[in-house]
Amino acid sequence: DPVDILSPLNKQCSDFQNMLVDKSWKIRKEALDHLVPLAEGTLKIQPSNDFGAIVTPLCKIISKDANIVVVQLAVKSLGGIAKGLRKGYSNYAKETVIACLSKYKE
Repeated sequence: DPVDILSPLNKQCSDFQNMLVDKSWKIRKEALDHLVPLAEGTLKIQPSNDFGAIVTPLCKIISKDANIVVVQLAVKSLGGIAKGLRKGYSNYAKETVIACLSKYKE
């Protein structure tokens, strides 16, 4: 059965969206530390429209963040979300590929 990972994420970390885009890498890392176990530990994630609000900042972290630890956590998170959403991730695939390829150029 599909599992909703957004509800537990918002309970653990009430200001998750703002933490993902915070200027401090420690706060971004803390937000990703909450997301990674939920994303990787769930076999099938319940699709919802709210994933765009998570995927877009994660892609921005991958393409622009200088802190490699934060980038690694963002990649793990996106990988877990992609595996869990399966076909539901197709809406975000283009944005993810662009972000990964921009990082690969470096």
